[in-house]
Amino acid sequence: MEIGVAILCSLIYFNKITIATDVLCQQGVNCHLPDCFCSTFEHPIDRNDIPQMVFFGFDDAVNEQVAKHYDFMFRRARTNPNGCPIGITLYISHRGTDYNTVKKYYKRGFELAVHSINHGKIDTDSKLLQEARDQRTNIASLAGVPQDHIVGWRSPSLLTRGDAQFDILTELNYTYDVSMTYRRLNMQDPNPWPFTLDYGWPFTHTSCTPSCPRKRHNGFWEVPLNAMILNRFPCTYVDGCFRMPTSADDAYRYVIDNFQSHYRGNRAPFGISMHATWFLHPFTRDGLDMAIRDMLSHGDVYIVTVQQVLEWMKNPVKLSDIHKFDAWSCSITDRIVHGTLLAELVAGVLGIVLLIVGVISAIIIRTRKASTYALLNDLETVNINPEK
Repeated sequence: MEIGVAILCSLIYFNKITIATDVLCQQGVNCHLPDCFCSTFEHPIDRNDIPQMVFFGFDDAVNEQVAKHYDFMFRRARTNPNGCPIGITLYISHRGTDYNTVKKYYKRGFELAVHSINHGKIDTDSKLLQEARDQRTNIASLAGVPQDHIVGWRSPSLLTRGDAQFDILTELNYTYDVSMTYRRLNMQDPNPWPFTLDYGWPFTHTSCTPSCPRKRHNGFWEVPLNAMILNRFPCTYVDGCFRMPTSADDAYRYVIDNFQSHYRGNRAPFGISMHATWFLHPFTRDGLDMAIRDMLSHGDVYIVTVQQVLEWMKNPVKLSDIHKFDAWSCSITDRIVHGTLLAELVAGVLGIVLLIVGVISAIIIRTRKASTYALLNDLETVNINPEK
């Protein structure tokens, strides 16, 4: 009996079984896109056909103090391989927020999501309902944003309300949550993909404080907050490690090593959850800046919002066709503002100029050759008929 219990506990610990629901989720059998996606560590599409998605999620107030860091780190010159601007998601709490700054970021294409009003402890269902409802109203009315564009929620301090949380968020027409943590054991282990809660929360080596959802919440997306690893310890937030980086190189290696574990691994979206306190030290800011530069040097890496990640999850598009994916596209105006359209036009004009120069050069060479042959013929004629 004791041996059997020990084996069962081991299986649970290493994520070999699930205990959330009695029914096993089977993609394409009892779960169908775009409304349902089973929890998994391996996407059905071949990893070589999957764009590596990177999403940044910043918590708390948005104001001019943090805006200077966001403007630097996610500057307009930084674009994805399709020429469109990179994006981030802001989980906004009310206290200390300047909604003119929020409006500016909405116009830039950043995603606005909800992180409560006062960032206090939400210990009752009624309080969750009030915080999730009223803060979304604040963002919509004070920043002039359509309410149906605000669909994401992150719990303060990641304290969730179990099944009640998802009942309430669904009632309020939210479509996804990013509050529940998954902690892998080491850098070589894969991270889970986002999934819908049609079959509950399946993982056991995880953190749902105080409780995980056990019921079905059909069509509601959960984006696991996949903890990063530094010095073999998990860090739920990038800026919340027990031992923080002490140099720009340390900060760079911390971020890029975690990125590479996704990029070279199962290609699950790489989430970077953080607070603006990361930017208090110039060296951590510089390290992240270098990491973003290197991530964008890959032609198959896209820094997008959480909503854009979920649009891809609902309608997976192979990397070869990603330039046709409407959810990641942008207007000509955006591409002009970010300089990518101008660069493409310059490259196109330069290509035409080089083609014309090549044609003219070929004509000149052929003309010179023809002249040379004519001269040689004249000389041969003179040599054959010297009396002339």
